[in-house]
Amino acid sequence: MSGGAPTGEGGDDEMGPLELNLTALMDILSNILFFLLASFGAAVISVVSASVPVSSTDNSDVAKTTDEVTMTVSINPDGYRITAGSETLPPEELASYKYTIPRTNHPPSDAPKNSHPLNELDYPKLTQALYTVKQKYPKSETVILVPDPKILYDEVVQSMDACREKLDKDARGATVKQTLFGKIVVSTTVH
Repeated sequence: MSGGAPTGEGGDDEMGPLELNLTALMDILSNILFFLLASFGAAVISVVSASVPVSSTDNSDVAKTTDEVTMTVSINPDGYRITAGSETLPPEELASYKYTIPRTNHPPSDAPKNSHPLNELDYPKLTQALYTVKQKYPKSETVILVPDPKILYDEVVQSMDACREKLDKDARGATVKQTLFGKIVVSTTVH
């Protein structure tokens, strides 16, 4: 018996060897393989952030970038340390926007007693410091938050909210939101 073909009465092969035609199967498997490879490639490309350079006909590109700063807010057990950075502004000008904001003198209001060893961060002072910078450099949009590993997740989220917007009251007493820094990046320190 060869190739699983039926045998005759005498045990001899009447039909001969059976040849399998695998061409159609190979076509299907190769199409599936190409489809999977293309899908994986598209998935990887969709995750990678890509931007295309845009040419500008305006001659004042340098003037547009001079009034932008990137703020770095370090959150540590002592409080906030805030610095401004820019590729176009001199360090002497940015030095006036360095702030150290200590923690308040009271524990977080939502923390159970004796559960959190650190006092609450001063979110209103953080917002006010960033508001001062935003008034001087209105095109600035980016804050880099660098939390210490000991900082609670909730403190990071509330700090992000404090960087993002400032709440004020208008003449009628209604709450008015003013956007400060819309792009907030959470980073880490490299030791």
